[in-house]
Amino acid sequence: MRESTGLDPELVFVSKLLQRSAALPGRVIPSLIELAPFLKVAAERFGESPGGAVASRPFTVGRVSRDFLDKHHPHDLALYRMLASRGVRVRIMGGTCLAPGLGGEPGIELLPAGAEPVPEFYRSLDAMFYRTGMFTEAYGRVVLEAMGAGLPVVAHTAAGYAEVIEHGASGFLIESQEQAYDALMALKGSAGLCRQTGLAARKKAIDVHGTQATERDLAFYLR
Repeated sequence: MRESTGLDPELVFVSKLLQRSAALPGRVIPSLIELAPFLKVAAERFGESPGGAVASRPFTVGRVSRDFLDKHHPHDLALYRMLASRGVRVRIMGGTCLAPGLGGEPGIELLPAGAEPVPEFYRSLDAMFYRTGMFTEAYGRVVLEAMGAGLPVVAHTAAGYAEVIEHGASGFLIESQEQAYDALMALKGSAGLCRQTGLAARKKAIDVHGTQATERDLAFYLR
């Protein structure tokens, strides 16, 4: 590239995690996200705009991903069963691959990837849970989108998004099945905790992916 353009190449990584794994110098710039549709959901969730009233429903936990087994942790099925047994509704968009193990389980809904617009799907949730199976998320933009929608997120530590979440404030970072279950049940038991965490999550998402942050990042690419 230097020979053909006269410019020195510069590597850009979406997270410090990815940069460390590559062991190469460069700049860390998060993946660009159009946050506005998710902020609209958050405004409704927190009663800041019309249409925010939520019909009475069971506490609902969900996630979004591609519909491949590798995107799901082997222990997730047991966790979803435990949650459902405690009255938690579980919605997985990108979860039809789990049907052999979870199909027909009461309280668990497995949807194909893309079955609903993601902001609309997040509108149906009270909390998001996320961890992956055989590979590590370099960033995990669906997590930041959920935070933008005002959702409290419970997610595994081994991912780029963990650099954005402040544990116990703007979300919950977990390493074990027990920690995941306890965090989700704590959210189920406290509407105040859900709201407090969701508000902090939205603020953090705006800090990282809001208009000012996006303009700054675009200025780097367009210089």
